[in-house]
Amino acid sequence: MIWKNTSDSASHTVTPDKPFKDLYSGDFGSNGVIPPGKTYQFLFTQEAQIKYHCDPHPWMRGEIDVVHGALTS
Repeated sequence: MIWKNTSDSASHTVTPDKPFKDLYSGDFGSNGVIPPGKTYQFLFTQEAQIKYHCDPHPWMRGEIDVVHGALTS
């Protein structure tokens, strides 16, 4: 999955509400901020339900449901 920061000036993060570690990809969550125009990507290889937020903007929230063979969010 790829997150792209489309803001002109604000940096964002992808921060899990609770730590999540994928058996293949390791720890989920951006390493620091994602500057405008940049991306963060993560490969999910196991089923999970993950809630996440942006640290600088805690009202910005999301949820990912990874199911066998598909991804819905």
